[in-house]
Amino acid sequence: MSSIVLRLLGSFQVDVDGVSMTEVLGHSPKGIQLMQYLILNRGQMETTGALTRAMWPDTDAARPESALKTLISRLRTLLQQVSPALGACLKTVRGGYQWETQPGVTVDAEEFLALAEELHGRVDVENDLQACSFRKMMSLYTGRLLRNQEQPEWMKKRADELHYLYLNVVEEALQKLQDAGREQEMVGICREALDADPLNNALNMRLMDALVHTGRESEALQQYHYASELHNAADNSAAALDDYYSRMLQSGRDLQSSLDSLKQELLQGIDKPGALVCDRVVFGELFRLEQRSLERTESTITLGVAMLSGLEKSPWQLDAAMTGLINVMVSKLRRGDIVTRLNATQVAFLLPHATEADAGAVADRLKRSFYLQFPAGCSLSFAFSAVSVGNGPWRGAGSSR
Repeated sequence: MSSIVLRLLGSFQVDVDGVSMTEVLGHSPKGIQLMQYLILNRGQMETTGALTRAMWPDTDAARPESALKTLISRLRTLLQQVSPALGACLKTVRGGYQWETQPGVTVDAEEFLALAEELHGRVDVENDLQACSFRKMMSLYTGRLLRNQEQPEWMKKRADELHYLYLNVVEEALQKLQDAGREQEMVGICREALDADPLNNALNMRLMDALVHTGRESEALQQYHYASELHNAADNSAAALDDYYSRMLQSGRDLQSSLDSLKQELLQGIDKPGALVCDRVVFGELFRLEQRSLERTESTITLGVAMLSGLEKSPWQLDAAMTGLINVMVSKLRRGDIVTRLNATQVAFLLPHATEADAGAVADRLKRSFYLQFPAGCSLSFAFSAVSVGNGPWRGAGSSR
């Protein structure tokens, strides 16, 4: 049996066994629109009158039913040419017509709607099955419904309904993650959602907030500038973003309260065990400080990179695994060791006074602890190199997989 995929989210596309057949149906643009109407009203019998009003809303033709029958006949012929299973989806029923998706045929809008309605109002970020459903929903929604074609009023209305449903479920997930203190996972979801709706102010501000709360202020500022440029290019008001940026820059505190706040912030972390987590810029500065402090002792600093693989197609799960890896490194490394996230799949770490042999043992210990939490679905590997501080050059490299 052939595998037939109909895509209505984003651009319209028809694939049969991975081969695009969209051009075949393109011989009847009005027929495609009729098929789309029936799909979006799946399971419902549409009367001849309803279909003629939807297809020709402004016509004064004396016999629109005749035009509809001709259109239905031509559409059914084209669908049969693409695949008999696709042709069988177009049903003639007493009083009208309807679409019934047949075995071997999948419609992204149908799958998306079923998942989104299942999740709406019941999002649970701690539930693995729901997390899988959420990831599937996100992957299906590649953009607004049929965004690259002329849209009659009924199509615009349906596009708005699906888009609002998508944004509501995404917002529920983001709020649950924020309540759980899982801002790093929010970053990945916001970025993916913004691919589908780049001008959405709420998502842009959610992303900037998550970046700020994970110590990535420079990325938050870059996102602000990027979003502002998009709004300006689209001739949209960026007032909400400008207001956010102003609040982000405005401290609103006097000198003494700033000093008291800084003192409290510094003292809060003074007794924390384990490694220090920082952003990449701070990581570089701390590395140079270690160089200067050890340059007279002929000691070594070992620099390492840990990488996760196997979850590249699951951004939410990848972010969760990366957060778990950083937590493991914080708890298992020593005070004075330094950790920073390099990118979506890699974490760098700095081990002062450690040799490459020490780093190999550290890597093994981190692997054991990590795989206790994430036993399947991803692979953790390490690469490391010792820096000879006294003599300057890199002194070698090793890896652990």
